[in-house]
Amino acid sequence: MAQINIVNLNTSIDERVTIEQFTRSGVCPAIQEREYASGKGVNSAATLAAMEVQANLHCIVAEDAVELYRMLGGKHINLNLEIVPGRERRNITIVDRNDDLICHIQKLGLVVDPKYVSALAARVIDKLTADDVIIFSGSLPQGVDTSTFVALVERAAGIS
Repeated sequence: MAQINIVNLNTSIDERVTIEQFTRSGVCPAIQEREYASGKGVNSAATLAAMEVQANLHCIVAEDAVELYRMLGGKHINLNLEIVPGRERRNITIVDRNDDLICHIQKLGLVVDPKYVSALAARVIDKLTADDVIIFSGSLPQGVDTSTFVALVERAAGIS
C-alpha cells in the first residue's frame, strides 16, 4: 500500500506568546504561552493527521527538542527522527488577546552536519517503494548545501 513520506530537514520549536496589548518601549506581560514542534513538513503531517490520513514524518531534530517532537507521533503520524547535537531553533510569535499577529521572529537554526542528512536519507530511502509519495518540505538547515539535498531527491526519484 502506498505511503506518504514527508522529509523536513529544518525543524523548529514555535513559541506562541499572547499579550493583552502591545506597548511600544514598554513592558507587555504575557497572559498565555505555549510551545510546540514546528516546521513546514511537521505542519503538513499535522494537517494530514487532522484529516485522518496516515503519514511518515522524517525530521532532523536537535537533542533538546526530542520530547516535543515525540508528542507528534500517534495514530496518524509515524516518526523517524534523526537526533543531532545542539539546541533547536525557537521562533517566537506574539499575538494579542484577539489572536491578531503582532510579530513573528524567526531565529537562526541549527548548523547541521551533512552526515545526519545522509543517515536520515538512508533510512527514508530504505523504506520507499515505487508507489509511495515523498514530500520534501521546508528549507535547508545551515551547514547543508544544495548538492546534498539534490542527491537525496535524486536517490528518492530513483525508487519510483
